[in-house]
Amino acid sequence: MKKRLLPLPVVSAVSDYLENCCLIAVVSACPEALQIAAAAPFFTVVKSAAGMLTFVMLAVLLLWQLAGRMRKS
Repeated sequence: MKKRLLPLPVVSAVSDYLENCCLIAVVSACPEALQIAAAAPFFTVVKSAAGMLTFVMLAVLLLWQLAGRMRKS
């Protein structure tokens, strides 16, 4: 399970980068960039969701680790 969570921070960072690329393209080619502008919110949502899941899973794993230590003592 832990290995499945490892890509979450990478997904968040890559989505942030792609969101920024979309916005740069929109600013560079304003009138012709309607399709690119439509893609930017998608990457914003992916970035936010991946970032939130990263922190939630970090908290869950920390609590799981603490619970395991408490059971042993």
